[in-house]
Amino acid sequence: MAHGIIGDEWSRSCKFMRIGTVAAEWRTKRVAVRLDVRAQWAPACFLDVESAWTREVLAGHLGLNPGDEKLPRAMAHWGRTARADHGGRAFSGLRYYSRWAAWECWQLFEPLDVVEVSRHQILCEAPELRRAAGIHGIRVY
Repeated sequence: MAHGIIGDEWSRSCKFMRIGTVAAEWRTKRVAVRLDVRAQWAPACFLDVESAWTREVLAGHLGLNPGDEKLPRAMAHWGRTARADHGGRAFSGLRYYSRWAAWECWQLFEPLDVVEVSRHQILCEAPELRRAAGIHGIRVY
């Protein structure tokens, strides 16, 4: 859609990448890191905002209808501020699905004590990057 509005103007300029592409520089300036939550410090429980049961229960608790567009944000706020019986945080974050694809996402509430499990360079041929690029029709360099 943006390409139809902008046309090939950006493509002719050496200052911009072509629309629908990801520069190799983007990959080289970033790393992929896998983390694990230290359960002894945080509850490591995540509020599943996609669950119909969770939505129904929290909608009633928050005074909203399960289909109300304000519900996801209200649930996120409630999850962030909810306290366990011992007075500490009740949840370490939220679990939800991406609106771009059927990917499971996890939002971590800070501060959160995490341990780095692995770290690797983002390669052009990485299956995860190829899959995401394919969904959005993006060419990766």
